[in-house]
Amino acid sequence: MTVARIEFSAAAYSCMENEGTIKLGVIRTGNLNCKTTVNYETSDGTANAGEDYVSKAGVIEFIEGEYIKSVEIEIIDDDVWEETETFFVRLFNPSRGTEMDKICVTQVSIINDDEPGILQFQKPSYLYKESAGVAELVIERNDGCDGRVTVRFKTKDITAIAGKDYEEVSQGIAVFEHGEVTKSVYIPLIDDNTYEDNEVFEVALSEATDGAVIGKTRRTIVTILNDDDYQT
Repeated sequence: MTVARIEFSAAAYSCMENEGTIKLGVIRTGNLNCKTTVNYETSDGTANAGEDYVSKAGVIEFIEGEYIKSVEIEIIDDDVWEETETFFVRLFNPSRGTEMDKICVTQVSIINDDEPGILQFQKPSYLYKESAGVAELVIERNDGCDGRVTVRFKTKDITAIAGKDYEEVSQGIAVFEHGEVTKSVYIPLIDDNTYEDNEVFEVALSEATDGAVIGKTRRTIVTILNDDDYQT
């Protein structure tokens, strides 16, 4: 007597995170002239049930003559950037007269659709009078604003000297919340009431997190202008 054989229609599936659901094909070959059942269940890989997808278990039933069914799994869409993550679905416990074929476990890959953005300074250079007291530098977030991301910034002497002309920042962190597209950082300037030539220092970005990347304008130059030479 010919037995029925059941397996997934593919060894691997993938979907975008924002698709909401994914359907997995289950096929029967061999004997189609009978009722057949098989159990299925999901299991975590790098994707976690309840965070990335909704766990599911149940029974698939083929009536006489049916050769294809599907299992639908719900995918959870969030605003957090993540690498592509995977989970698994397995078929087991076939009914009498039925055997499992080769693909009894399939892998599902969830492809991230969140774009955390490109971070860079809004301008490659800034001019501030010494008496301004502080230099405001704007970091912009382009090509996406999903999720919370951070980027580090630090100052570096060129002709201006930290502690004499401005206050050093060695471990600054700019935090962008979900949806934020600009963030200002502030570097205190020191007004010493002494005549000096215009002086410059650099501020550089590094270590963007959570999928964000740093753009072309990763450094900006701040020129401190002597008040006697510059009038607004």
